[in-house]
Amino acid sequence: MPPKPVLRYGSTGAAVVELQHRLNATRRPIDAALVPDGIFGPKTLAAVKRFQLQGKPVLLADGIAGPITWGKLLVATLDDTVAVASQIRAASAHAPFPLAHLVAFAMTGMDVPGRRT
Repeated sequence: MPPKPVLRYGSTGAAVVELQHRLNATRRPIDAALVPDGIFGPKTLAAVKRFQLQGKPVLLADGIAGPITWGKLLVATLDDTVAVASQIRAASAHAPFPLAHLVAFAMTGMDVPGRRT
């Protein structure tokens, strides 16, 4: 699987949608769910920082989804792949990307050929 892109405040696109879905899959019951809109705004930033401080290893809570944060997030959601795919399908009607593009990106980390985000 190709590496995930580094995402930070202001990032947009399908990778942010995947990040938001995966963060939702790991959230504690007291945390509000993110709207998977593909925009890395203040709520996504706060969720990334919360995730970076959860469990072990505790990461530097810088709010940047880089290789280490993605790795921890992918491991944390390994058993929730079906839930994440289901969330992506459910949100696809509200997302600015076609369902096939979202699912392909979530499963492979690659954009659908010929499609730019």
